[in-house]
This record gives sequence, structure tokens and C-alpha cells, in this order.
Amino acid sequence: MLFGACLATLVLGCPSETPEGLIVHVQTDLVPGLEIDRVSTEIDGDIVASSSLGPYDSLSRPTQVANAQGLPHGLRRVRVTLHYGPSTVAVRDVQVEFRGSLLVNVVVSRSCSGVVCDEGQTCVAGQCAEPSCATGFATDPSIECPPAQCVMNDDCGGPTGCVVPTCALGVCLDIGDDSLCARGERCVADLGCLPIGGRDAGPPDAWVPGPPPRPTDVVATTVSSSEIAVTWTGVGSATGYQVERARDAAFTADASTTDARATSHAATGLPQGTRFHFRVRALRGGMASEWSDVASAVTNVDTPGAPSLSVTISEGARAYGAGSWIALPDYAGNWYFAQGDASVGCPPGTSPQFRWRGQYTDGEPSPPAATGWMGATAYMVRPLPSWGVRFWVAARCVGPDAASAESGEAGLCRTRESRGC
Repeated sequence: MLFGACLATLVLGCPSETPEGLIVHVQTDLVPGLEIDRVSTEIDGDIVASSSLGPYDSLSRPTQVANAQGLPHGLRRVRVTLHYGPSTVAVRDVQVEFRGSLLVNVVVSRSCSGVVCDEGQTCVAGQCAEPSCATGFATDPSIECPPAQCVMNDDCGGPTGCVVPTCALGVCLDIGDDSLCARGERCVADLGCLPIGGRDAGPPDAWVPGPPPRPTDVVATTVSSSEIAVTWTGVGSATGYQVERARDAAFTADASTTDARATSHAATGLPQGTRFHFRVRALRGGMASEWSDVASAVTNVDTPGAPSLSVTISEGARAYGAGSWIALPDYAGNWYFAQGDASVGCPPGTSPQFRWRGQYTDGEPSPPAATGWMGATAYMVRPLPSWGVRFWVAARCVGPDAASAESGEAGLCRTRESRGC
């Protein structure tokens, strides 16, 4: 065939006797009928060809998908899009200089499935790069391109199962050899031989047309005060996953989504003492599964050091409430009070609480039990002139959903003369 000699490079001007036109070939390791069902070609944003793909079609070798005639000479942008139903599976843009007859071989690898690049870039071997990038170089020397993955097939590794790694213009493709499968089956990378056109009798996560099954057995485990680990049972046909987290189970509060390749994810940089909810969905061929069930965990809160403490004995008259301890004294009556004030450093997003004990230096053989968790100030009835009052205080830091362990105690004693005991 006249254009056979043009397949050696990405872009090649063909002999002058060839009618002027831009011919587009596509090569991919995505399998028609199972992973893709249509290929469309655009030139400078206009669709010039769109073809359906059946279960017995193949794009494992360069295959013509478009022949655009009558194009003006100059810089042209060619886009090949692989579809499955309404979903876009993978896109590859190539920028070429058109001066007459030209054949463009566009390589679209499965590593670009679901990859979305910024405006002005395209996916090359799983990475976003300039459209002018070819096999590790660009027409403009100032443009940095991903290095070529291979020069020959052996650079891509040896055969695995029914898959034969193939080097295509510097990109490694996992080309399936259907001859190694039973009749009515096709070879799909990572999945092996799958039946054409329907569900097989294999395990529940085997490939079926359409979106993948949803992940199961999602578990969230607290690792530290800033990290929660999420694991799940994967989907055999998935090319990746998305993990969503939020402060609420409805995923409306501070929700964010992260991509994951493996069946685990480490959520880091989280605030302390806070519950986070997680769910996971599988990705394949530009399609997403339903969300998994929700799992949640609470980050720890770091235990603070012993609080600082000051003790004063006021000369002001204050009313005495019930018992020796009151939360806040009234400014009336004729009772005097000893006052303890505590402070402690807590992480951002948490607040301190304190547990107090108090004892007079005479008249009580042992310190009483501690109070419940309360504020930073505690009071005792003013001691007799010959007595002092001793406070002990411990602290904890409290987040929205969890509190730290109790700190060590700080202690301090003062007399009515504001001196140590």
C-alpha cells in the first residue's frame, strides 16, 4: 500500500503523487468491543471522522481512521478520542505541520485512560505533555517532553499471559494476542481472556461492559493525630480509584476527592480530634462505579504537657456557694476565696479543659478527688491565717470529635500572705 512506508515515524510527508490529504492512523492497546466502541477524529476542532468499533475490530496495529482532503497548509492540530458509550475513555492530541500529503500515526495507550490534562496539553504514555511531543522530543527544542519509554519491544518487558508488550513510537503498549484465548474471547491487559459481548462466569469483579463494580470492604483506620489510612477490596478491572472524604456522611462539609492507583490511601494533614468520612469508587475506561459504603475514623489529639498554674488569694469579699468548690463566685457576701488559674498549649482546632484538685495545708489529711473537666479557673474558700491552699491541675485538649489523654499535673501552694507554703 502506498502509505506503508510512512508508518516508521509519527509524522511523515508522503510522495508528491499522493493526493493532498491528511491521513490519520490510530494504534492502541485498548480493546474494541470491551473497552472502547467508537473512535472520533478532529482536526483543528472540527470532527472529520467518527467510526463505531465492534468486538472483532482491532487497533493493535496502526489503522486508518480518517482521511481529510482539501486542508489549508500550515500548523494543524489532530485529536483522536476513544469512546465507550457516552463516556470518553482516552484522548491524544498531535500537532503537525501540514504541507500537502501527510500521514499521522497517533498512539493512544491505556495508561491515558481517564487522564485529563490542562488546556493546551495532551496525554502521552500516562503523562500530560505538549501536543508537539513525539517520541521523546518536540518540534520546538524549547518544549520539554516525557522521555521515550522504549526503542524496541524488549524495552517494554516480556509477555505476560496473553499480553505481548509492544513499543509503538516510544510508547509501551500492552497488546493482547487473541490467538492465545479461546474462541469467542479477547485478551485484555491485566484481565486476561474475556468473553466477547457479555458477562462471564468468573468472579464478581470480572469485566463486564459499562461502568465497573463498586469497591467493597472500605475500612478507615486512625494512624495518628493527622493521618487516617483507608483500605478497600479492589475491582479487578479497575484502572484506578477515587477516594472522597468529608466531615459528614452526606459528603457536603469540606468534601474533597483524591485519585488513587492502589487499593489504599493515606489521608494526611488532617486536623486533630476530627471525624472524617470516606467512600471510594472504581474507574475504568473513563467511567466510574457507584460510590462504596462509607467508613469513618477520628484523628487522635496529642496530649499536652503539664499546664502552667498560678494561685492567688483575693482580699475582695465574695459570696460562698454550696460546698468548697464553685464555678464562678458572686460579688456579694463576706466570704473570701483562693483562686487557681491554669493555661496550656493545645493544637489548632482544639480547646483546653482542666481537672482540678485542692487542699488546705492544715486540716485535710489527703487531697480530695479531682473535679470533672471544667474551665481554666477554680476557687476554694479562703483559708485560715495559719493555713495555705494548694491546687493541682491537669489538662486535656478537646477537638470536635475526640479529646486527648490527660496530661501530667502541675501543683502550686500559696498562703494568705501570697507566699509559698
